[in-house]
Amino acid sequence: MSRDVDAIWAKLKASQPQPKGGGAALADKLMAQFNDGLSMAELESSLRGDGDGSSVAASSRHRKQQEHAGSSAQETPGGAGGASSAIAPPAPPASFDPQHVNQRLPQCISALQDPSQQARRRALEEIRLLLLSPHTGGEVAETTLSDWLEGKLGKALLRKFDDVGEANRELAVSTLSGLLQAAPDSVLMLLPYAMPVLEERLAWEPGAGKTPKEGSEEVRLTLTRLLLLLLELADNAAAAYAAEAVAIVKVLADDPFHEVNVEACSIVLALNASLGMRLQPAAKELVACLLPLTTHKRHRVRVAAIGAVGATMFQGAHEMILEMVAFRDPNVVAIAAFYGDDLKVNFCGKLALDLNPQVRLAFVHMLGAWMLRLPERMDHEHRLMPYLISALDDESTQVQDKALALLHLVGDLYIKDHAAEVEDMHRYLPEQAHGLAWNAGAKLGACTGLVYGGGKAVVGGGHAGECSTEESAGHRAPLVLPGPCTSRPALGTRMVVQANLSRSMSPLLNELQAWQEEPRMRAAILLRTSLVFAEGMVHQHLQAILPALCRVAASSDAALTSLVCDCAAIAAAFTPPELSLSLLEARLADGDGDAASTSGALAVLAAVVRGAGPRGTLDVCVPRVLATLSAPHLLGARDTRTRAGVGSVLAQLLASCPEAAAASACAADTAWVLLHLSATAAVAAPGDAAAAAASAAVTGVASGSVRSAGVPSSPEAILVCLARAAGAPSPSALLSVHRAALLSRVAADYPMASSQLRAALTCRLLLPDWAVPGAAALLCGADGAVHRVVACGSVATVGTVGGTVGGTVCGTSGGTVGSIGAAAETTTAPAIASAVELWNAESAAAALSQVVALLDAASGAPPLPLLLCLEAMLHSLAPGVAPPGVIAPLTLRLVDSSSSSSSSVHHLLGLRCAQAALTSGLIPADEMPTHSARLAEAVAHSLQAPSSEPVTRLQACHCAAALMLAAVAGGGGGGSGAACALVPALAAAAADDAADSVRAAALAPLRCAAEALTAVAGAGAGTGGEDEVARVLAAAVGKVQDAQDVTGGRPEWLVWLAWAREALPSAWEDALAAGGGDASSASSSSSSSASSASSAGDSSVSSSASSAGVSSSTSSAGASSSASTSGRASGAEHAPSSSPYEVNPFVLHAFLSALESSGSVAPSQGWGPRHLTVRDDETGELLGCCPLYVKGHSQGEYVFDHSWADASYRMGSAYYPKLQVCVPFTPCTGPRLMVAGRLSPERRKEVLSVLGRALIQIAKGSGISSVHVTFNSAEEWAALSELGYLQRTGIQFHWDNRNYSEFDNFLADLKQSKRKNIRQERKSVAKEDLIVRRLAGADITEAHWDAFYGFYTDTIERFGGEAYLTRAFFTKLGQVMPERVVLVVAEEPYIGGSGISGGSGGGSSISGIGTVVAAALNLLGSHCLYGRNWGCLREVKNLHFELCYYQALDHAIEAGLPRVEAGAQGMHKLQRGYMPSLTYSSHFIVDPRLRGAVRSFLERERQNTQAELQILSLEASPYKADATGELLFARLAVHVDAVNSSSVDSFQEDE
Repeated sequence: MSRDVDAIWAKLKASQPQPKGGGAALADKLMAQFNDGLSMAELESSLRGDGDGSSVAASSRHRKQQEHAGSSAQETPGGAGGASSAIAPPAPPASFDPQHVNQRLPQCISALQDPSQQARRRALEEIRLLLLSPHTGGEVAETTLSDWLEGKLGKALLRKFDDVGEANRELAVSTLSGLLQAAPDSVLMLLPYAMPVLEERLAWEPGAGKTPKEGSEEVRLTLTRLLLLLLELADNAAAAYAAEAVAIVKVLADDPFHEVNVEACSIVLALNASLGMRLQPAAKELVACLLPLTTHKRHRVRVAAIGAVGATMFQGAHEMILEMVAFRDPNVVAIAAFYGDDLKVNFCGKLALDLNPQVRLAFVHMLGAWMLRLPERMDHEHRLMPYLISALDDESTQVQDKALALLHLVGDLYIKDHAAEVEDMHRYLPEQAHGLAWNAGAKLGACTGLVYGGGKAVVGGGHAGECSTEESAGHRAPLVLPGPCTSRPALGTRMVVQANLSRSMSPLLNELQAWQEEPRMRAAILLRTSLVFAEGMVHQHLQAILPALCRVAASSDAALTSLVCDCAAIAAAFTPPELSLSLLEARLADGDGDAASTSGALAVLAAVVRGAGPRGTLDVCVPRVLATLSAPHLLGARDTRTRAGVGSVLAQLLASCPEAAAASACAADTAWVLLHLSATAAVAAPGDAAAAAASAAVTGVASGSVRSAGVPSSPEAILVCLARAAGAPSPSALLSVHRAALLSRVAADYPMASSQLRAALTCRLLLPDWAVPGAAALLCGADGAVHRVVACGSVATVGTVGGTVGGTVCGTSGGTVGSIGAAAETTTAPAIASAVELWNAESAAAALSQVVALLDAASGAPPLPLLLCLEAMLHSLAPGVAPPGVIAPLTLRLVDSSSSSSSSVHHLLGLRCAQAALTSGLIPADEMPTHSARLAEAVAHSLQAPSSEPVTRLQACHCAAALMLAAVAGGGGGGSGAACALVPALAAAAADDAADSVRAAALAPLRCAAEALTAVAGAGAGTGGEDEVARVLAAAVGKVQDAQDVTGGRPEWLVWLAWAREALPSAWEDALAAGGGDASSASSSSSSSASSASSAGDSSVSSSASSAGVSSSTSSAGASSSASTSGRASGAEHAPSSSPYEVNPFVLHAFLSALESSGSVAPSQGWGPRHLTVRDDETGELLGCCPLYVKGHSQGEYVFDHSWADASYRMGSAYYPKLQVCVPFTPCTGPRLMVAGRLSPERRKEVLSVLGRALIQIAKGSGISSVHVTFNSAEEWAALSELGYLQRTGIQFHWDNRNYSEFDNFLADLKQSKRKNIRQERKSVAKEDLIVRRLAGADITEAHWDAFYGFYTDTIERFGGEAYLTRAFFTKLGQVMPERVVLVVAEEPYIGGSGISGGSGGGSSISGIGTVVAAALNLLGSHCLYGRNWGCLREVKNLHFELCYYQALDHAIEAGLPRVEAGAQGMHKLQRGYMPSLTYSSHFIVDPRLRGAVRSFLERERQNTQAELQILSLEASPYKADATGELLFARLAVHVDAVNSSSVDSFQEDE
């Protein structure tokens, strides 16, 4: 480098004036002094003129002798050796002395050639002090500086650019930069020397690849800034050095230091400003070297590169836009493609998707500048327009607003460039003819709703606004405006987009159908926005757009499908619907097409309806749409997606054009399609339908419920919408109008009576309303609907859950019946209360003929759904509506065939159908005498059949009661014949049946039959028949009396016998005479007993889960358990300090209610609250409860059963829904079956048993696969095991407080290594500039919760999982149970301060302390502190241990809490004093196959858990041996006590 500078110097030396001889001699003398190594003090003295030369020379010789005597330091490229690093800078001169500067400056220049690096550095520092010091620099004239720079100084400084010392090089460059700024006129003189030096210095090291010759990043940055300064000061003169500058920029663009890259972009901007179009020869090269910087990892570099590239394009580099968009001519194949990779990078695409909004904003600004001011803008407009349009949907509102403003400017420019075209358009085509969708007026506003992403809903007339609650819950807007748009785009904007749409449509559709997810999403968003601007021009591309949309709409990505449907709706809004229907009909007519393409076409069809409907032009096409949907391959489709697609089209028809879709002719066709959707789903997947019905039965959600957003999803919900649109008060009223025609159509289209689909369709038409909640249970034959006993005399109402219907029951309640061990609830059948208008003669005749045909076609027993639906129909028929001579034979056929059937279920349903016909009065009075005796014989056979189930005999008792009531009402002697056949069977059932419920239920019909016989005997006195009647009655009374004497008496028998003594005196006397008893004593006994029974009422105590359709009875429980439908957990609030019971905060009502009210726990999240309560029958007092949820997944439980679900599905049965008794999202131990603390230990165990058995009954009666009680207490674990629950154990780590008074006492129990480690960890946190506080109650503000929720979500994002808890939950938690919350926070101090402080008073508000950087949430119980969640803003070593563990221990020791639980997992807790502890869970699985497999697995798992617990407790314990032993013995004692006693209470009453 030095030789290069000397050569340049030699070339120019001849043209420069030579210094005088005296000056040269002085310089040589000063140089000699510098070479002698003067000290800085001597140098300053020399500069001031103090002393004489002899002293300086003597001092110099003295130092030379010392240097020769010792060893001199070696210079290195990095700087001088020895003490060079400790050089003190020279003191600044007191004032400016021109003579002194002129005297010293040549000496410094000469000193720059000194071989000592230290000396050169001192010289550079002195030059800087002489000329640029704040003390003197302001007094140096610019001309003086220019003279020195143009003389030797400038060149001398340039020579030092390659000094071996990095500090010297940097000092030389910075000094020269400062001098140039002070004397800018010297630039032109110095530029010829500086540019070659900079080019050589900012080059690559020869032979080392792209390794900078200047190794220091700071020096390179200073050199780069010097070059920028030279170019800015040189202005137009820089044109002579453009080639050198461009060469330097190419190197700087590849520099590894990002600051250098930024300065390189600034240099390019300076070149653009100085040279303008004179930069054209090098413009493309500059852009090419800058393009890679647009993908740099630092956003500052990317922003700078965008600015440089954007400016350089105006200098003739516009062809580089092709490179930026990765344009490839389809007709040209590059030669490189044959020999290697020919890759192109779409830099514009990368910038449009950049993660930093500032980069995207700069990119949009660059696009706008090109499209507005670039001379060749029209050549590239179609390439740049998609990027500008896509910016309207950017996440940043700033980018959106900028893009919209630029689009308006581009549109205005387009109008200016095409003024004639615009004038013609206005002249011959008025504005109102454009954008048909914008002229829909109020009809468009009626169809607005929630939209995707940042789009806005369009309300009538093209104005954006908020949607009403009803609208937002039902529909989606036909038009979705992008980003900041609030109305119809401006004319110029629309025209410029339309002009470029043709050239971008084909690649856009190709991108839309690509296999990569992200490009498809971006293409869909861009297409949606482009279509809004294109408006009527869409019809030119409709033939290409719709097929592409159909293919993409079949995607499993819901977000992509939603975008694609938006595109279809927008296209339909601006085009005639006939065009779209023609294209889609061709795709849907192919019955051999795959299900994916069909579902995609249906989704697009629904979107077309959504877009075209508000204009009203689709109304005439509604029959055409319905005809398309009625194609056989669509009606009978077994693919779920196809059926869902058909349903979505129907739902959208009702949403967009309800008047046309609900017209009389169209309503029947719509109902026809809906019938098939429901029936085909049941035929295609009966197991899925049954599971859905069971889930709806327990959760209380009807199968036809409407989702909270979007159009209705199920056929039942769509039918409700159809009825509403048709003006019918209910779906049943609508069906009553079309029922006969639909039944006739079923018979005509499906002539084969054995067709499953025909049976399914008929079943739905038999129901008064198959969309009502509970109908699904009937249609799929769910267990809850089949295994029920219907009482006689019930008032039928519409059911709400599982098809069950409440009502007033005549007779006693049934219970758990005999040997079947299943739950049977005494209730009514589903029907409609106001049944008069549901059927007419035509529809009733058609329905009954269909039933007869299906019964005739059944090879064996008829389908269960058919019998269930027939029962509902018979309940809903009004007397006289059914044709004569049909009901009575049908009823007799059902009872006869069912009684001879081997299936107890069919037997039960046959009896229920007969009872429904009898109670509804459907058998005419003139037909009753003919059929009553036959019916009575069949019912009596059911009562006496040895193979009949108890539940069947119970139903036969109720059927007998209905028969007797109907026979007596019919007159004509039918009552006596039926009574004679029934009385013996009923008496035997009342006296001898094995089931208590049957014995109790038989007494009511027996009384009715006895009264009928008594009436007959009285009316026929003297005819001879009274003897037979008396004999029958006496036998019946004797049967009951004998049973009473043998068993010691039952209240219901005593009541009946008391009635018999009064109502049947002769039979009473005959029975006593036959039995040999004393009439007077028997009379007295029965009377007193009856009186006692009547006063006591029903003294038996029942346990029933009424909402799930389950009922059982027990004579000793004394409590009633019912599944509350309110969703409110009846839990205990915290106990007072004097309470002996342990309070667990997670089962408090406040905590569980906060989960539900905040939306963290909801059916939509897979958690259906169905909390179970137990109350005393007599007093109504709350005795117990449990938090119960119906779950459709296994998330948020922390006791993993995913493998069980897989095994269940492999066995062919559904695992979900399941019942979960737990605290959601909380792996903390505690009570789950909560019992009132006032109960005795025996009573407590009784209530626990009732809860456990009720859970099993709910599961069995509702088709639920299993019950899971997780993280329960050891006492509950043992109690549930006795009921058949499987036992599971796990391991957590808990800390026990051995009456420690301070933290050091706890440390003393640890081993030395563990104690030392904990102290080191706490000290490391104490050294951080943080304040750690424990907050509780009012000290926790919303700002704290905001910070903590951010930590919570960040932790989940980093470590995986799902954020179950909402932000509202934490606010609710702080409001409802502030005394239970302990929040440990670490804060950066506002002004100084550090340390760790305990308690809630150690600090001020969050605004006064500073930023919260970490927090840990704990909940406080009466005996335990529970650690829950934690998160941090930045990682601080050991801060997690301090906040989550050590602060919790501090708090427990201070508060005297016995233990601390820190949640699930974490072997690292063991080393910090948390010992392994068993956790418990109980599981009941209904399927015996799965139960056996799980039992084997759990037995092995418990053994492994026990072995692991032993190893961790004994071999890995952090405590000393004696402390470890005491802890283990204490835990063992607690475990034994909890299992064998009831010492821990978990519940207090809270109404």
